[in-house]
Amino acid sequence: MKPTLILVLVLFFCSLISSQTIVKDISYVSSTETDAYRKERCKLDIAYFGDLKNRPVAIYFHGGGLTSDVKSLPGYYRKLNYIEVAPDYRLSPNAKCPAYLEDAAEAIAWVWNNIERYGGDKSRIIVTGYSAGAYLATMMAMDTTYLKKYDISSDSIWIYFSESAQMTTHFTIMAERGINSGSAGEYIDKYAPLYYKRSVKSYVVLATGDRELDMAGRYDQNTKMYNMLESLGVKVTYWEFPGETHATVGSVARAKFVDELKRGMFFKAVVDKTDSVYVNDVDFEEGVGTLYTVMGSKIKDNPVLSDLKKGVCYIYRTRLNKFEKIVKGE
Repeated sequence: MKPTLILVLVLFFCSLISSQTIVKDISYVSSTETDAYRKERCKLDIAYFGDLKNRPVAIYFHGGGLTSDVKSLPGYYRKLNYIEVAPDYRLSPNAKCPAYLEDAAEAIAWVWNNIERYGGDKSRIIVTGYSAGAYLATMMAMDTTYLKKYDISSDSIWIYFSESAQMTTHFTIMAERGINSGSAGEYIDKYAPLYYKRSVKSYVVLATGDRELDMAGRYDQNTKMYNMLESLGVKVTYWEFPGETHATVGSVARAKFVDELKRGMFFKAVVDKTDSVYVNDVDFEEGVGTLYTVMGSKIKDNPVLSDLKKGVCYIYRTRLNKFEKIVKGE
């Protein structure tokens, strides 16, 4: 058989394994909604895989300073066969604060209540966004009242991933008050993520561009947020991307985040505290602990890391019950 024909057949059969379906403009507000602007803007797109079940979900809020732009599916998460959801939300000046925050919460609530019908796993929802969308995502993590309205705990979200968010009160909210504060504005009230000193139970990942090239204030604000969350014991990571501007950091940060998802950075084992078998291995920096598969089964024999079977995930549990992904077979 010719090599070209083999390649065509391989691609054909791969396409059968996980065919993608995109559904656009699904309304996430009540069917009884009467506000014309809400009905126009409060819609979302979904990219899912009809033959795959229990897939993680990435909800991506677009940027645009809370005044412009439209929903777009980020694309990166499809490489992992994750479901992608892209909501629109109301924009200033046609709507004023907290309208866009309320829309973000309602979009997340719609996903929470409906995503299983599309093969999604609501226990593994990522709330993310770029710039103004990252501000919305971070506010959902820090101010619990928005999701609580829908009987959803902010801590039930798997990961909050912020691509260059403003952590003080957003400059558009300040402009609505007649104040020209800019991205570096230091005003902090209940519409600033930094206002909430909360021990978030979800993973939090913060990213900015180069401290000299991203929007003014973004590096300082995100490092403050990182330091505050880290001091509270939150599982938080911060990435600064040297050489990247505000315009370029989103795609670079997203690629890095997806790579970490692929490596299993944010996965942990199901806890099984019965009949623990401890193993020793010099490759485990934290010393003696217990090995689990990602599904929670204990490993009785210490495996050779270089001989792991393809796709098998091993979890290392220390005596302090900290969970870390240590290796994934390639």
